[in-house]
Amino acid sequence: MIMINNNSDKTRLLILSLILLLIVCFIGCKKTDSVYSVDLDKLISSDGSFTFSSAVFSHSIEETENDLGITFPAIPYNSDEWYINDGIAEEDELFDYRNNNDYYYVEYAAYKDGKPVAINYKGYKGYYTCEFHEGGLQCIYCYFGDGVMPHDNKMDFDGKAQNTEEIYTALIEDATNTFGQPDDSYSLFKHACYFWDRGGTRFSIAWNTNEDYSDYAMISIVMLDQ
Repeated sequence: MIMINNNSDKTRLLILSLILLLIVCFIGCKKTDSVYSVDLDKLISSDGSFTFSSAVFSHSIEETENDLGITFPAIPYNSDEWYINDGIAEEDELFDYRNNNDYYYVEYAAYKDGKPVAINYKGYKGYYTCEFHEGGLQCIYCYFGDGVMPHDNKMDFDGKAQNTEEIYTALIEDATNTFGQPDDSYSLFKHACYFWDRGGTRFSIAWNTNEDYSDYAMISIVMLDQ
């Protein structure tokens, strides 16, 4: 039992209690990013193709939101609208991608609770996007950058300047150990892009050092044309 001898003791106890209450509230109420851990050996599905979480290729925008437990913002991460009006996409100028499949592609960042869904790969932070072709899910990208990503300033990696070359190298080593030697490579973003094909899908690793915006290492899983 705590004995209170004077008003000074009461004041100190009250202050201490308030501090503890604030700490508990901060820990319990602070919004944190939703995090997926990327383990390359778990990217192979039971049928031998590449997959990501519970995503289903060819599913619609709404179906993919339900499959992954995410939402897509009104303004896409990448679409034709970004290349009109000096690279600024306005909501009232957007094509109705959800209800009209008469388009080539659109790429949306995955969101949850108003924030981009974070990805963890060996301690590196990333974000992922979903690309749709003519209404169906075609590709999933995971970006690991060293600064704010173009088109979405919420994809900022907590302001950490990650070593993107280090991530790129780690991904190649990890993928080679997991899937064997790459099936092939080609030049992309001034660097080699390595890929592995499995069951009508392709897993790729690339590194972008474009001078116009932040560098990033990238993995992608795409459904190949059948």
